[in-house]
Amino acid sequence: MIEEERGNIEKFGDAYRDYMKRVPRINLIAGIIRQIHSKREK
Repeated sequence: MIEEERGNIEKFGDAYRDYMKRVPRINLIAGIIRQIHSKREK
């Protein structure tokens, strides 16, 4: 976890953690795979 993320977690709490789960940081392929799996679960 980078320093900026720690600060955002302290400032925004669970809302930022949820955001981190939904939005890929750097790895675009992992983000796409996560989106596909999440759509299949619905």
